[in-house]
Amino acid sequence: MTINYVSDINPSKESWRIVVRVIHLWHVPSNNNPSELQSIEMVLMDENINDNDISTFTQEGESYTLMTFGVGLNSGDYKSTSHAYKTNFLNIT
Repeated sequence: MTINYVSDINPSKESWRIVVRVIHLWHVPSNNNPSELQSIEMVLMDENINDNDISTFTQEGESYTLMTFGVGLNSGDYKSTSHAYKTNFLNIT
């Protein structure tokens, strides 16, 4: 089983496997209805961490192996990292 580093991920494939620790986790409410959850955002860290590798579900401080997730451009008004890409969890992640 090949384990990839966070710094390696990009949208070229859909079969990434990373082992990460959840460093920070927060819930983002819907703009239309603050009582509804729009998304769960998090900062992940792997063993090969350096300042450029921190990218953005459960509990801070825990480690997980993640598979079957999407990768897209890290765009938008708020970016928690300078990494070019972000991970998107799917129903099957």
